[in-house]
Amino acid sequence: VEKLLGTGDHKTIGRIFIGAALLFVMSDLVMAAVVNFQASSGGDLLEATVANRFSLAHPLGLLLCGALPLVLGLAIYLVPLQVGSPTVAFPRAAALSLWGFLMGTVLFVVALLAKGSYGGSSTTMTRLGHVSIGLVTVSLLVGVLSVMVTVVSHRPAGMTISRVPFFSFSMLVTGAVWLGTLPPFLASLVVWQIRRPGPSDYEFGAYPALEWLFHQPAVYLAAIPLLGIVADVAASVSGA
Repeated sequence: VEKLLGTGDHKTIGRIFIGAALLFVMSDLVMAAVVNFQASSGGDLLEATVANRFSLAHPLGLLLCGALPLVLGLAIYLVPLQVGSPTVAFPRAAALSLWGFLMGTVLFVVALLAKGSYGGSSTTMTRLGHVSIGLVTVSLLVGVLSVMVTVVSHRPAGMTISRVPFFSFSMLVTGAVWLGTLPPFLASLVVWQIRRPGPSDYEFGAYPALEWLFHQPAVYLAAIPLLGIVADVAASVSGA
């Protein structure tokens, strides 16, 4: 346990990132399926307030606690191997990114289940859900910076940027997109937290101010690495 908690090994960090992200993606999709089933059948499987809370939390959780951490975990694991580096740049920062993501995700789930997060009725738990999203966002930024520095400065002699494998190059581009997209999102979170509004203000004021993250062009946060993976697979299969 001590070695696991204190590890700076990029493979271990990447595996935990990938496992936790996949677990949350599956949980989030199950939650969304239950909400959609209730909406389509008109049943009373969930209370109306719970269904509303889950429906608002679904896109945030899927993107910030599932898809982006999954991409980041793959990058922390694979990028050093692709560029020939023994480790990821700033391994302690990468580990900090992992544990910050896990803590933020757990707090988000706790707030969601305790009548909090967006659409919740508890002021304290609503603020906790809001802050936990901010913690996850900061953790993702720290992790992607480590990956970007690995691509830029940990390449062996003779490997130019043009010879970097597609996935590693896509993470360099993705990192630039994250650095241009997530800080304004984080700033909006901070502004609303400073205002210290009530639960209804978070639902009808803060949440609509954050929805742009789920639409174009912000969706390329997760799409660009997929293109890198597809290109790498195509290159391996074709041998060119």
